[in-house]
Amino acid sequence: MRRSPRALLTSSQVTARQARGDRGSLTRLRKTLLRSRKQAAGVQQRFDSLVAHNPDAVYSLDRAGRFVSVNAACERYSGYTSDELLGTSSSAVILPDDAERVEAHFLKAIGGEAQDYEVTIVHKSGRRVELQVTNIPIVVDGKCVGVYGVAKDITLRRRLLDLTRPMSTTSSVEGQVKLILGAMREVLPYDSGGLYWVDQDAGMLRPNTLVAATWVSSSLETFDIPLDKGIMGAVARSGQGERVNNAHLDPRTIYPADAVVACEHLVVVPVGVDGRIVGVFYVARRSDPPFSDRDFEVVQLFVGHAAAAIEKTYLFEQTRASEERFHYQALHDPLTDVYLVSNVGGPPVIVNHGFISRVSPQYAQKMAVDCGLPAAVPTAAVLAENPAAKFLASVPCDANGKPLPPSAGSGQAPSRGTGTDIPPGEPR
Repeated sequence: MRRSPRALLTSSQVTARQARGDRGSLTRLRKTLLRSRKQAAGVQQRFDSLVAHNPDAVYSLDRAGRFVSVNAACERYSGYTSDELLGTSSSAVILPDDAERVEAHFLKAIGGEAQDYEVTIVHKSGRRVELQVTNIPIVVDGKCVGVYGVAKDITLRRRLLDLTRPMSTTSSVEGQVKLILGAMREVLPYDSGGLYWVDQDAGMLRPNTLVAATWVSSSLETFDIPLDKGIMGAVARSGQGERVNNAHLDPRTIYPADAVVACEHLVVVPVGVDGRIVGVFYVARRSDPPFSDRDFEVVQLFVGHAAAAIEKTYLFEQTRASEERFHYQALHDPLTDVYLVSNVGGPPVIVNHGFISRVSPQYAQKMAVDCGLPAAVPTAAVLAENPAAKFLASVPCDANGKPLPPSAGSGQAPSRGTGTDIPPGEPR
């Protein structure tokens, strides 16, 4: 029987062939391992890039709540460097009032349950930063070894929401400007700011409310800016906001004569309502850093959010000032002998000195009772403070304090201010 060539191989030859086969297997295994390592390294690099370049804060905590890793946004949000944060308990930057609630969320995340919540941290500078946080458990071999965190800065959104209610209930433009500047300081450091009204008839910008602006000049609060001059005048004319760093070097800039300004960075935005520019709002820094594009957007958001409320309050103040001037004239008009101002169908609410001097104390006392004032002989000033007046009309009244009807057939209301308007039976 003939034997195959393979059967004729010596044992040494078989051993050598097996060794070559083993080396080939090892080579293939090595290549597979290298390929796997490269793939793993690629995955790690992509993950590291996702963390490092994420605009939101991305971090990891161990089971004790200490920072194990942080990205650049963590440094920006907290004001601390990565070296200062690593190994530090996350509770060190959390507002004490939120600490217990955040601890409860952390323990649930360690237990394997992802968490979403809002928290306030304290920046290294002392200002508060509002964050929307997501915690995700880190599970290795079936065990939770820590927590990943992703945090988004929502301070701007919260400040805008917080601003809405007080803006609508504040009765002065000055108060509203201070509210805006106060809320803005939480997200945008600045040194001074304020509001100028546009006076189209005079062609001027007139300061309404300026906050902490005396570093520019002690006379800035009375310094009107022509609409055809200055950066603020340019913004008022164009209706387009401007970010002007090193504004003191800008050829358009004008200052009061006594101003000494070594550095000024400006953001100026128009206050517009229904397509009309009614004013300009600004914030300024007297030193670096300059304002960024984001800073410019923040100012625009705040002013746009508040513009309608500001104009509404301004119109209210103008109306109130007109009423006060009318009120004063009614009380002190020397040309009018007798003057009554009444609610339509109601008792008199404003009388001038001519009327008070022409009626008896008894009738004046009756007027006080009718007006809801203390039953005492009133003065014109006391009667004038009655807040019941909604609609004011200067008409004569009858003995009950009600306006007389128009003259028969005339269709006209009686004219004010004669002695014959004194109720019958009252002494002259």
